[in-house]
Amino acid sequence: MALYYKPLLLIVAVIILAFDYQVPADCKTTTSAVSIVDLDGTWQFINSNGSVKGNAVVPGCIHTDLLANKKIDDPYYGYNDIKYRWIAYDNWTYTREFMVSKEFMNSKNIELICYGLDTVATVTINDMVIGRSINMFNRYIFDVKHALQTGKNQISVAFTSAVTYAASQSMAYKDDIPPDCPPAIQHGECHRNFIRKEPCSFSWDWGPAFITQGIWRNIELQGYNYPIIRDVKISPLYDHGKKEWTLNITVVFYSSSKFKGTGKLSLSTQPKLKLNKQMWTVSLSKYPQIFTFTAKVSGNVDRWWPINYGNQSMYTLKIRFQADGHSQPTDSISRRFGFRTTKLLQPKLKKGNAFFFAINDVPIFLKGANWIPADSFESRVTPDVIKNLLQSAIDANMNVVRNWGGGIYQHEAFYDIADELGLLVWEELKYACSMYPVDSRFLNSVKNEITYQVRRLHHHPSVFVWGGNNENEVAIAQNWYGTDKNPSLYKKNYVELYIKTIRPIVLSEDPSRPFLSSSPSNGVQSEKDNWLAVNPQDPYYGDVHYYNYSSNIWKTSSYPTPRFASEYGFQSYPSFEALSTVSKPSDWKFNSSFMEHRQHHPQGTAQLLEQMNLHFTLPKSNTSKDSFEDYIFLTQIVQAVGYSVETEHYRRRRSLLDSNNKGMTMGALYWQLNSIWPAPSWSSLEYGGRWKMLQYYAAKFFAPITLSIYEDQDIIHIYGINDYQSSFNGMGILTLRTWSSMKSLHSWNLTVHLKPLSSKPIFHKNSKTLLKSGGCSNRLKCVLSLQLFDNHGGTVGTANTLYLSPFKHPELLKNPKLKSIVKSKSSSNKYKISVKSEALAPFTWLSAGPIKGRFSNNGYLTTDTITSVEFHAWQSVTKETLQKHMKVTSLYNVYH
Repeated sequence: MALYYKPLLLIVAVIILAFDYQVPADCKTTTSAVSIVDLDGTWQFINSNGSVKGNAVVPGCIHTDLLANKKIDDPYYGYNDIKYRWIAYDNWTYTREFMVSKEFMNSKNIELICYGLDTVATVTINDMVIGRSINMFNRYIFDVKHALQTGKNQISVAFTSAVTYAASQSMAYKDDIPPDCPPAIQHGECHRNFIRKEPCSFSWDWGPAFITQGIWRNIELQGYNYPIIRDVKISPLYDHGKKEWTLNITVVFYSSSKFKGTGKLSLSTQPKLKLNKQMWTVSLSKYPQIFTFTAKVSGNVDRWWPINYGNQSMYTLKIRFQADGHSQPTDSISRRFGFRTTKLLQPKLKKGNAFFFAINDVPIFLKGANWIPADSFESRVTPDVIKNLLQSAIDANMNVVRNWGGGIYQHEAFYDIADELGLLVWEELKYACSMYPVDSRFLNSVKNEITYQVRRLHHHPSVFVWGGNNENEVAIAQNWYGTDKNPSLYKKNYVELYIKTIRPIVLSEDPSRPFLSSSPSNGVQSEKDNWLAVNPQDPYYGDVHYYNYSSNIWKTSSYPTPRFASEYGFQSYPSFEALSTVSKPSDWKFNSSFMEHRQHHPQGTAQLLEQMNLHFTLPKSNTSKDSFEDYIFLTQIVQAVGYSVETEHYRRRRSLLDSNNKGMTMGALYWQLNSIWPAPSWSSLEYGGRWKMLQYYAAKFFAPITLSIYEDQDIIHIYGINDYQSSFNGMGILTLRTWSSMKSLHSWNLTVHLKPLSSKPIFHKNSKTLLKSGGCSNRLKCVLSLQLFDNHGGTVGTANTLYLSPFKHPELLKNPKLKSIVKSKSSSNKYKISVKSEALAPFTWLSAGPIKGRFSNNGYLTTDTITSVEFHAWQSVTKETLQKHMKVTSLYNVYH
C-alpha cells in the first residue's frame, strides 16, 4: 500500500558503530547431542539513565514490559501512541543471570543463538562484548565459549533507539534517500528506510508509531561437540517429461571449533517415500559447509493443494548426521514439507501478456487479502491469534494472503497454520514504499537477511511466490518521493538492491518458486524495461494496485480491468465495541479530535462522508453514542458493498477479454485483511479478529460458485463463476420485490451451466424493460435478489442483491421490527439463531456485543419472516448469556 511523505531534516548527533555478523541458521536443534541453556523467561530492563527499570519477559519488547510493570497504561488507549513516544527515543538494556554447568562448559562448541533482536544491539556476557545486531530480521549466532564460566553468568543486551540510529545513518549517507518522514497526519517517525526493522512500526496510514526495542524472539545457548546441522532445505521438483519427483536437499553444517572429519548423512520420511538413495558420506573441514544431494522418488506421492482444490498432504523429512566413530547420530533435524509445483505464467495475448499462477499445473484464481502485522507488539501475536485470523480468511472463501512488505517475516506458526489450512502465502520481502541505501554495509546485512529468511521459510508449501518489494517500482515511475530530481541514481540503486543483490540469492536458494521484483509491476514487460517500467500499473501486464477515492465505489465503471489486482480498497471504521475500549464517551463522535487522531489517511474522513452521502441520508445528529454507532454502521456498509462491486468485477473477467483486450483477470487480493489497532482502516477484520461487514461480504463474493449481478449503462447483467475443477449445472432465481412487501413481485428462472475454472455471461436485459415486465413502475421502490440452486434444488451460497437506487428515501422502508432468538446449541460452540422480521430489512446486522465469535451470515437483505443464522462462538458462552447480548438492527434503525 502506498504511503506519501514530505521531507524533513532531522539532525541527530549519534554515531553507532555496529557490524552485522550472522551465520545462516534455521530451527532449534534439540537432539541429545546438543545441550540447550534456554534464556527465555524473566530478565530485567533498565533505561539509559537508570530511572525506569523492572522485570521483563523474553520474548517480548519494552512496551509490553513497561505495561506489565504498570509503568505505562494501555499503549493503544487514547493518544498514548504520542504520549509514550519517549520510550522509542530512550535506550534500553536487558540483563539476566544464568547458570552454566561444568558439563556444559566442556562442550567443544558453545554458541549464543539470538532468533530475533529488535534491532540495534550490543550483546555482552560477563562484561565481554560477544556480538552486535543491526537487523531485526536476521538470526545472530555468536561464539561465546571464551566468555562463559562455570556457575553464575550474566548476559546483557543493550539496545540503541531505532529512531536515533536511523537518523544518524541518514545523516551520514552520501545521497538523499527518500522518503524522509511520514505525513504529519500519521504522527510517525523518520528515516525508517535506513534501518532493517519492521517498516510500519514507524507509522503507516492505518497504524501507529510504536518503535519497539527488545528480544522479540527466542534466545538460547547451544553446546555441542560435533558439527551441527544449522539449516536444511528441501525442494521437491517435478519432471513433467519423466513424471517423477526429485528431492533437492541442501544441508548446512556449522562448528565453531572447526571440527575436521567424516560422517554419514542419512534421511527418512514420514509417511515413507521410496527414495533411490538415503545415505551419503560427507567430509567436514570448514564452516559453514554446505552439501547438496538429490533423491529421486519412485511411486505416487500425495500432493499438497490449496483449499478447495485437493488435500493438504504433508510429509516430514528427518536428516541425521553420524560422525565416524559413533554408534548413534550426533545431530538431526526435521522439516515438514509438501509436494506441489508453482508457476507464474505470462503467455502472450493479442495485446500484452496474461499473468496468473498455476499450482500443480492448475490455473488458480487467487482470492484473498493482504496481511499486515496483527499487533504493534509481536509477542502478543500468539498461535491462537494467528489461527483465528487465518481461519477467518478460509471461512470467507479465501485461498491466499499476501504477507505485505511493510511488516515482518511472520512467526513459524503463521506458515504452519497456512500449510494446514491450504492457504497460499505470497511472501513479500520487507521493503516497502521507500528508496533504500546501497552501501556495502547495508547490502551485506540484506544478503544475510534474505539468505536466512528464504532458508527458514522455503519448506512451507503454502509459500508460492517471493515478492521483492511493495510499490517501489511504481514509486519511481510516478515520482512519489521526488526521485525525478536524480532518476539515474534511484534507478541504479533499485536495480542494485532488488535485481543484482536480492534476486540472485532468492533464485539460488529456492529454484522451486517464482520471484517477482515488485508489486505492482508489469511482470515480463518490466524485466524487458530493465526492471523499471514506465507504467508499472499497465492493465495489459502483471498486477496492479488500484485506489480510487473520488468515484462512486458502488459502480462497476469506476474500476479498471487488469490481468491481476493485488491491492484495492476503501476505508471503514471498526465497531463501537472496538473503539470504546480505547476511548472515552466524549470521543464518541464521527469527527471528534480522537477519531481524527486515529485517522492516518489524508482526507480519509472526507472520503468516507462523500461516499456515505452518495448512498444514504446521514444522521441529523453527531452528538450522541447512537449517532456515532450509526456512522460506524454506514461506513461499514459503504466499504462492504464497494468491495463486492469491485471484486465481482474482477472475478467475472477471469475467462474473458473485452473489445480492448483487457481482462483474463486471475487474482483479487483486497487491502487489507486484518488490523494492527482499533482505528479507521481498509481491513475486513478489526483488531482482535471481530468480523466487519466486509468480511461477511467477502464470504459471498469469494464463494467458489456464485452468480454475480450488476447494472451498467441501463443494462442488468448476470454472470456465473465457477472456481472448481468440475462443471456445475443448476438454476438461478432472480426475484423482484418492492420495499413495501416481503412477497415476490415477479421472478425469473435462469439456467446455469458453468465449465470448470471459468466465468461466463448468463443473462442481460435492459433495466427499464426488466423492471416493467416484473411489475415495478418506480425503481426507487424496488430491489432485486438473486439465489443460485443446484440440480437437486439445494441453495448454493447466499443470495446476491442489487439495490436499484440510493437509500435517499427513508420513508420507503417499513419497520421490520427485527428480533433475534437464540434457539439451540447445534454443536460445541455453535448456536442456532432465529431472526424474525415483518418487512424487508436492508443490511440486517447481528451483534453479540462483547462475546467473541462470528455469524454464518450478516449484513444481508432480510426477505423472509424468519431467517436462520448460526453463531460460531470463539469462547465458552451459555445460551442465556448469548441471548442477553444479542442485538439485531438494520438500515431502518439508522433512519428512525
